[in-house]
Amino acid sequence: IKQKCHEFLGVEVTASEKQINKAYRKLAKKIHPDTKRDSEKEEAHKKFIELSGYYETALKLLKNHNASLREIK
Repeated sequence: IKQKCHEFLGVEVTASEKQINKAYRKLAKKIHPDTKRDSEKEEAHKKFIELSGYYETALKLLKNHNASLREIK
């Protein structure tokens, strides 16, 4: 899952929260349904939901990783 999230967002697995946010915003602008013609809105909506899910998952994975690093210290 981790690799797929990062691949979809176009960032490295070691990406920071800032890099993940930047990639998400860039893709969100590109595929948001409001920026598409009526004939493309349904597909764009599906991709946007998929993007949002990958974004949330990537952030959760990063936060869990950072939390586990803090526990080690």
